[in-house]
Amino acid sequence: MGIQDLEDPLFREIGMFWSLPVGKRMRVRLRVSGGLSMLEGKLEIAKAPDYPFRRNQALSLRINSIPFFSTQIEDWVLLED
Repeated sequence: MGIQDLEDPLFREIGMFWSLPVGKRMRVRLRVSGGLSMLEGKLEIAKAPDYPFRRNQALSLRINSIPFFSTQIEDWVLLED
C-alpha cells in the first residue's frame, strides 16, 4: 500500500474494526509453525481488506517489511514512541 496516511479515515476504521494500533510502534507475538515469534516496530497494513469488513477475515499486516496476518497474533503490547 506504500506510504500510509494515518489521518486517512480508512486506516482509522480498519484499526478500530480489528482493535489494532495501526501506525503505532508495538511488540507483537505471532503464532507461526513450530512455535511463537516476536516482532517489534510500526504496525502497517500490507493490503487493504475487502469491504465490507468481516471479523473472520484475516487482515494482511507488516512490521519492518515482515508480512503476517492478524489471525497469527497471539498478543501485542503498544510501545512508547
